[in-house]
Amino acid sequence: MGNMKLCLANLLYYPIMFIRKRVQKLKNGKISVTYQAVESYRIGKKVKQRIVSLGEFSDPRTALENESVYLKNAEKNYKYPLSEWYEIRIGPGNQQCRVKLNEKQALKKRNFWRKIYQGHLKRIGQLDYAVSKFQIDGTKDTTNDKKREDKIMAEDNHRKIMKLIGG
Repeated sequence: MGNMKLCLANLLYYPIMFIRKRVQKLKNGKISVTYQAVESYRIGKKVKQRIVSLGEFSDPRTALENESVYLKNAEKNYKYPLSEWYEIRIGPGNQQCRVKLNEKQALKKRNFWRKIYQGHLKRIGQLDYAVSKFQIDGTKDTTNDKKREDKIMAEDNHRKIMKLIGG
């Protein structure tokens, strides 16, 4: 009978990814709205959540498209030739002067953009995972339909098992 309970628990488990809306009041009085893609899963008896920040976008695909623009910009700056790195400085009479950077300064700037580029690559991987897990057919309401279908199927499975064991 104890093994049957384990089997029953396994049949009722369905991993779900949903969108969470977070509303925060900032110190300056403005309200910040951000979205997160959240996937629930189990490790043993504990329920864990895998969270991917979507920023201001409620759809993971839109967030992925937006992030790819940032990735392209960071890649362009990261792969820029060292000999062409310049800095704008204010000269005499408040005139802007374009000054060429030495190799050490240029390497420092390139390393800065390399870290940003790697961060965007990691984020694109997370968003790509969220897009693959979160299937939408054009409307966000389908997630609730999927949850409802999963719940109905789980209840049906539970009824069938209880009928089999005579409960």
